[in-house]
Order: sequence, then structure tokens, then C-alpha cells
Amino acid sequence: ISDTTVTDTINDSIAGLKKANSISVLRVTNPFGSDLTIRLDKAISAKYSLYNQLGQQVLEIYSQELDIRLQTGGLPNGPYYLKVLNLKNGNAKFAKLIKTATD
Repeated sequence: ISDTTVTDTINDSIAGLKKANSISVLRVTNPFGSDLTIRLDKAISAKYSLYNQLGQQVLEIYSQELDIRLQTGGLPNGPYYLKVLNLKNGNAKFAKLIKTATD
């Protein structure tokens, strides 16, 4: 599994979601399997939401940590969209990810 650095905000709405504003650098494992690891360059109070290709929220977690690990083993393979929302200022970042077979 390799890391993908998402440095630009995706400006298009994704499956009916609001447009995003820039936040700190986001690193995620992509593709991901039974775990999805997320890392920010600085700790913020954030809400991490994972959406399937239909725009349905499938996971959500609140954290103030630099490193987050989501358990994704129960999700089917395919494309997903990660939204990281900074709870202090409302800024958000999106990343398109691919779930592959678990290890």
C-alpha cells in the first residue's frame, strides 16, 4: 500500500456534498484494504466522514489526533470519498479513494 498526498482541494461537489475549502496537508493510504490510515500535518479537531459512490455516509469519526485509522474491512470494494472537516473553522478537504480486497 502506498501513500497518496492530497495537496489540492477538490473543487467539484461530490455526490451532492458541499464544495470544500483548503485545510492542512492530508495523507491517506490509497488504495486501502481493511484499514484506512489518515494523517494530517498538524493536529486539529476534525470530523472524518467516508462516503460510498452513491454519496451515502458509511463511516464517521471525530478526532483531534494526527493519525487516524478507520476499520474498513466490512465495506465492499470500490470507490469512496473521504471528507475531513475542521470543526474549528468549517474548512474541509475531500479525497477520492479506492477500496481493494483485504489482506
